[in-house]
Amino acid sequence: REAIEQACGSSVTYIWGPPGTGKTFAIAHLVAALVHRGERVLVASHTNAAVDQALYETVADEKGPLSNHAVLGEGRVLRIGRTTDPKIPDHVRFDKVMEVKAKEIDQEISKLRMAAKPFVEKRSEYRAELKQWQQLDEMLSRLADADQKAKEASLEHRKAVASRDAWREKTADCQEQLAKANQAWFFRAAKVSSAQEAIRKAENAARQWQERVTNLSLEADRRRTRVKGLQEFVNKQKQVCESLHTRQWLEASLADLARKYKGIQSRIQELRESLAHIQAALLANCQVMYCTLTKCFMGSEVKDQTFDAVILDEISMAL
Repeated sequence: REAIEQACGSSVTYIWGPPGTGKTFAIAHLVAALVHRGERVLVASHTNAAVDQALYETVADEKGPLSNHAVLGEGRVLRIGRTTDPKIPDHVRFDKVMEVKAKEIDQEISKLRMAAKPFVEKRSEYRAELKQWQQLDEMLSRLADADQKAKEASLEHRKAVASRDAWREKTADCQEQLAKANQAWFFRAAKVSSAQEAIRKAENAARQWQERVTNLSLEADRRRTRVKGLQEFVNKQKQVCESLHTRQWLEASLADLARKYKGIQSRIQELRESLAHIQAALLANCQVMYCTLTKCFMGSEVKDQTFDAVILDEISMAL
């Protein structure tokens, strides 16, 4: 009694004692005293077992100081976090209380999810079919691009052939000029030298263009082969798409499914918001909250909650 009175009248109180001296018993009666004063209390410890034992001592049938108090019937004593201790009654387990209060909402959500299941399955099926059409589009685009590049390569090849042939003709003309130069009466040596230089340049140019013609021919063949391969893929993909629903039908069906599914999802979201309001109200109405220190730090349930008194059991283990 002295320890409880001191704790009620002090801002900070430490209660120490070896095992079996009644520390948990003192916590239970301290909680009861604070509740009678109208205070809001948080009881925490580093282990679930310690939290559960403190709660059990407080609400245990007949012997718990709050066993017959109105706060129990009003759902204002809650164990936050899951516990497997069979001694803890369901009416103080936060998850169990939420199950009871949200039973109808959870059932409606389950029904809505079942109703949405066919839509989701159809949506997946139609999306898979539409993807085949999109793959055909992509292949056709790649084929058109490859065909354009093949035509450009063929055009470049034809231009190179024309240039090569022109230089070959130029070489023949220069050779005729050389023959005439060899028969000239005046300035024969100069004319012969000039014709020979012209032949050399023409032959070099024709040789260079021949190399370009060879390279462009290989490039044109490579691009034609690519076009042929892509055309085969396109033909196969067209056969696949011919066995599917049309693109227009799929797009219209997906739009219709989206509207129906959106309606169901909107209702589910409304119900989830209702669940959140029920949970918030339940937590706000809670006068005595029991949880582990980890839950205090990481759990959303305790976040932003305020308390008049905080009791930490086995605090030395938590430091």
